[in-house]
Amino acid sequence: MSRRHAFIVGKPARTYGYSAPILGPVVCVCRGDEVEMVVQNHLDAATTVHWHGLLVAGYNDGGSQQLIQAGERWRPVLNLINSPQHSGSIPTRTAIPPGIG
Repeated sequence: MSRRHAFIVGKPARTYGYSAPILGPVVCVCRGDEVEMVVQNHLDAATTVHWHGLLVAGYNDGGSQQLIQAGERWRPVLNLINSPQHSGSIPTRTAIPPGIG
């Protein structure tokens, strides 16, 4: 979704996001869940997405190796065997102490 957002008052900038003009929705999942995600690209160019904080198989993790062409849909199935995390910046290989996930 493309819109304009003023991160600095009086200086709007073009932004892109998933289901909102900036960033994306929070997805709540539990260890052991199997979740099918549906990502539809409504942009005029290829894009990509990455699941920050989830330990999933590389072919379902998105990134530059998984381009979603303009107008196309990607439907990865995430098998969440390991503890999910919530973060917009923690690397996907960060360990979680037992009992926190």
